[in-house]
Amino acid sequence: MTVERKLGIWLALLALTGCLEQRNYHPNDCKKTECHRSSLYHESGQAPYTLGYIEMDDQGIFWDRSQFELIKRHAKQTTRDKDLLIYVYVHGWQHNASYDDSSVANFKRQLAKMSQTLDNNRRSLLGIYVGWCGRSVDIPILKHTTFWDRKSAAKRVADGSLIELFSYLNDLKNQTITDTKLVILGHSFGGKIVFTALNKLFSQQLVDSSNMDDATKEIGDLTILINPPLDALKYVNFHNIKDRYNHFLAIQKPTLAIFTSQNDWATKYAFPIGNILMRNFESNRYIKTKIGKESVLINQNIAARMAIGHFKPYISHDLIVSSNTVGMRKSREDISLDALRQWKRGMRTIHFSEAELIRRYEDVTRTPYLVVSVEPELIPNHNDFSGREFEGFLHEFIMMSISSPSIIETSSRISLSSSSVTDSLAD
Repeated sequence: MTVERKLGIWLALLALTGCLEQRNYHPNDCKKTECHRSSLYHESGQAPYTLGYIEMDDQGIFWDRSQFELIKRHAKQTTRDKDLLIYVYVHGWQHNASYDDSSVANFKRQLAKMSQTLDNNRRSLLGIYVGWCGRSVDIPILKHTTFWDRKSAAKRVADGSLIELFSYLNDLKNQTITDTKLVILGHSFGGKIVFTALNKLFSQQLVDSSNMDDATKEIGDLTILINPPLDALKYVNFHNIKDRYNHFLAIQKPTLAIFTSQNDWATKYAFPIGNILMRNFESNRYIKTKIGKESVLINQNIAARMAIGHFKPYISHDLIVSSNTVGMRKSREDISLDALRQWKRGMRTIHFSEAELIRRYEDVTRTPYLVVSVEPELIPNHNDFSGREFEGFLHEFIMMSISSPSIIETSSRISLSSSSVTDSLAD
């Protein structure tokens, strides 16, 4: 091979490596840019919310630490006067924090819909969009070849400043005098970033909760991963700790939910092919674990190759399209409260307005850690999870997971009181 050809191949490979356009899309200096592009944006009107941007460079370091400081000041001030729901979103592959990115638009729409459900006089909504260089090539054919390069970038982001952000938000939730809720959602490589950053903390919380007659501790209130390229072997230790240390009480709610589309080509096909090439020389063995109440052997080689959402032994739930249209006449708040009552009773199927969450193992109730296989009708592919049915379910699932027990009890007393009045009138 000639020197010229080697140089050409090297340059071509270099073009697919790293973030080609590193930039700060939401600076805070209004003298040099338009103020509406600041990293903290307030939406007023019938669906008010605040949207803050945290941007990371390709090494996982805060691009501009003032973005973080601005969010901290806003959150501290808000929690002095009102309850606060903090909703963090970490985007995935082929996305960034640019103004015209579809992930930004989808997150704004989610915030607006969630705000419409909240009592805005009592609770404020703060959305935090975590941007990193998930899109490094814009050439239509070549951009699909960056999957493994951006996987490495995701690992750097997970090990960087994001840990400080999550730690601060979790401390804020635990220390404020008002009722602060924290929900974290990661999509695609964003899901891998979130799990990698929080995995050790999740495991530690499990062990710390083992001797307490209380619900399992969590990071925030709920962590959601959608189509994460996360191999099942990364979940083995977490799964084993969960089954060894904990029994789950009626007050336990979901704290970690992993949703994967059955039609996700990236995690179903591209991910295992790449892992076969990269992990073929690792030593492996069979390990004993528990699935439901059965002891089974897990092949580490297979678990290392497959994404968690397609590894059958660890799938705990199915999410299917609901055939029940009666619930659609209720408000999303009422549906989420109904769903929480079903969850607390240990029902195998939890009914939402447009979807049903079905537990695979009859004897494992109220587990706070869900690995969910999702019908293509709800999530058709790797990137598209913004359809009406799944977005509606996601909204209700979040509201179910952050609802306070007192709300359920109050709602039940009201229903009982209404029934008593009706019975008295009938007599």
